[in-house]
Amino acid sequence: MHTILAASYLHMNHARRRNSYRRVQEAYHWQRAIQLYQVEMQNPIGAHNTNALMGSCIFMGINTLMPVGFQPQDSWVFTSDPADLNWLALQGGLRCMIELTQPFIADSIWGESFQASAERLKPFQDEVPGREGMHSALADLCEIDDATTPATNPYHWHVQLLSRMLMLKPFDRPDNYNVFVTWMGQILPEFITLLRGKDERAMLILSWWMALMCAMASFQVWIHARIVPECRAICMYLEQNSTDAEILRLMRWPAQACGYHEWMPETFEDVII
Repeated sequence: MHTILAASYLHMNHARRRNSYRRVQEAYHWQRAIQLYQVEMQNPIGAHNTNALMGSCIFMGINTLMPVGFQPQDSWVFTSDPADLNWLALQGGLRCMIELTQPFIADSIWGESFQASAERLKPFQDEVPGREGMHSALADLCEIDDATTPATNPYHWHVQLLSRMLMLKPFDRPDNYNVFVTWMGQILPEFITLLRGKDERAMLILSWWMALMCAMASFQVWIHARIVPECRAICMYLEQNSTDAEILRLMRWPAQACGYHEWMPETFEDVII
């Protein structure tokens, strides 16, 4: 209940002019939701609480994706605080919750939708060694060869999953949204570590996923609130700091997708193909 009310107030604070009453209500319900969620996580998980735990986990993830008044200069890219990237790291929480509630999901209110989603995502899930099917330029940049595996290269799985998504053109088809959005929930901890260390290749890969999401911005408020300014921040950072010509070339497509107009090439076909 508290997560639903908090998410509702959060939406209203984006859709309407903010006022002090709604801000207080939103903060109160998020606080109560987190408190009760933490308590429930200390108890046994079963059929009796799977619905509530899954729903709360999903709604609480929304909170970090819709900051009010967020600008590129507020991004983790320009700070030294690791917590500023928690909005992305926390999206992996749903994967953990699914693992914990797996025996009970089929009979829950989430069962049918999760089954349909699993069928849609099946072609994207397998971790396959090597570089077959990968975007060649990204694979080259990340030094992925035919013997590379996710265990030997922290970029491998993320490039592999992203490359499969890049095959779903045109990118702005609404039915692609449910595929693209899963990328951030499948990021591995070592990739988050690379991002926190401002690793340029990891930042570039993230920006390519963000470019896919920007194609969906017309019907998803949270993409405007979080993804677009974060993508612009990455473009700004790499333009100012990178000396790698290939990274700068590959940044052209995300730069266009997020509206970073200070950096507009004549064509992007040589980048995304």
